[in-house]
Amino acid sequence: LLAGEYRGEVIERYGDILDSALGIARDESACVHLSSPNESDPDILFALYFGDDAPDAARKLKLSNRRHKAVSDMIEASRETIPETIPETLRFLRLYNNNCERCLKFRAAIEPRSSALKALETITSLRAQNVCFELSSLNVSGDDLVREGISGEAIGKSLEKALDAVIDGIIPNEKDALLTFIKRKS
Repeated sequence: LLAGEYRGEVIERYGDILDSALGIARDESACVHLSSPNESDPDILFALYFGDDAPDAARKLKLSNRRHKAVSDMIEASRETIPETIPETLRFLRLYNNNCERCLKFRAAIEPRSSALKALETITSLRAQNVCFELSSLNVSGDDLVREGISGEAIGKSLEKALDAVIDGIIPNEKDALLTFIKRKS
């Protein structure tokens, strides 16, 4: 109902009932954005409707774990600084990976003059370039580190440090460079 073609009418007619049933006071200022024909993502519309209470509303409505996470991520990300540099953008992408684009679209809806759309363009470009922003994208693995004599918790810590160095542009995402960096740091 909140994502359909007649969402404005539904909210106007039944908003108080929905609010009362969930025990949540909706964010009136955010509801203005629901009439925008540009947004059709139901999770973004849900977050716009309920504002900071969206994660609680998602739980009460027994939305799927995926939708609850998407809504929670959008609300959490709306409190963060919009990334401007490539390393900041990669860390944002790492933190909100699957919901990253939604988080920035939500931010643009609540703050139209923010730099969220520019950050969204940067993320689209970085994804197209297959830039490394997560451990699974590193060109070195835990098995490689075991062969180098590293074990236990040191493997995870070493991989995290290497990923940070790649994100910060200190070293390239190349196996030899990563192994040299890890050996130096351990």
